[in-house]
Amino acid sequence: MCRTRAPARISIALAKLLAAKCFKPLQKDLHRWTLQICGGMYLMLVIFSLLPIAVYIIRKIFSPYLWEDLKFFLKIVYYVVKMEKAVRHCSAPGVLDVFLQHVSTRPHKTFILYEDQAYSYRDIDLKSNQAAWTLRQYGSQENDNCVAVFMANEPAFIWLWLALSKLGWPMACLNYNIRAKSFLHCFQCSGAKILIAAPEFKDAIEDVLPALIEDGVQVFYLSKDSPTEGVPCLLDKIDAASKEPIPESYRSAIKPSSPALYIYTSGTTGKVTASSSNSSCMLRSGFFIAVTDCHDMQAQTIRLDDAAPIRNECDPKFFGSTPNDPKPLFNSAVNW
Repeated sequence: MCRTRAPARISIALAKLLAAKCFKPLQKDLHRWTLQICGGMYLMLVIFSLLPIAVYIIRKIFSPYLWEDLKFFLKIVYYVVKMEKAVRHCSAPGVLDVFLQHVSTRPHKTFILYEDQAYSYRDIDLKSNQAAWTLRQYGSQENDNCVAVFMANEPAFIWLWLALSKLGWPMACLNYNIRAKSFLHCFQCSGAKILIAAPEFKDAIEDVLPALIEDGVQVFYLSKDSPTEGVPCLLDKIDAASKEPIPESYRSAIKPSSPALYIYTSGTTGKVTASSSNSSCMLRSGFFIAVTDCHDMQAQTIRLDDAAPIRNECDPKFFGSTPNDPKPLFNSAVNW
């Protein structure tokens, strides 16, 4: 019996000796690693606990609007990426493409609020169709013909712009405060051969009418009755025109680099000059509206009046001026 127990005892002793030689250093390493991991976790916990306090102190001392600026920056990046993707998927992207998309998806949604009147996307689309057919009939037949608009903030300014876009014609936005030589200079800068003016500015038109006629410019009043002899009215013809959609072939030659809008510099460093803005540039500039707090940036309602620029129904902020600083929207040589 003693003989059988001796090998077992020897095996146990060898096993203990092997464990002491091999696993004891491993236990020390495990203990050291555990201490290091626990120490690192504790240090990270302390850092993350103190990080909000540090950020708060830095924000208060150096940048009180740190979070607002960061959120604004991230929102801009998001919409810029989104806008670039949309531009790449369209051969000639522009404001008109976006507008027509909303006409098809939300035709009865309010698009413009003006005084006590509301205009839906469909209303403006049909009116722009009538204006486009009228201008096509009574205006020039050139594909790159530029039309100057001389009026204040009103719905007609929007649907005229869309009508010209459907024809592929650029629009020159004249400041309704300019007169005489300044008027002629701004008009000639754009190279326009058609002028559409509001009848309330007939005095300014009559001052330069001989020079415009001498240059072969077609002048129209956007009204049903003309207050000036020899200047035809346009609104009655627009109301009687067809509401059928404008064929895309009329603007097939338009490229992303083609001029869509002429806006004017302030002239502080010299004479006022017409700055060309193409359709792609105008579409990309839409991210300025996108970074407001509106949840539906692509279906906003425009509010027009003579004393304030466009506002959307979600964001009460003004862009560019205040009610005490009345300036025309889009058609201002001062604002741009």
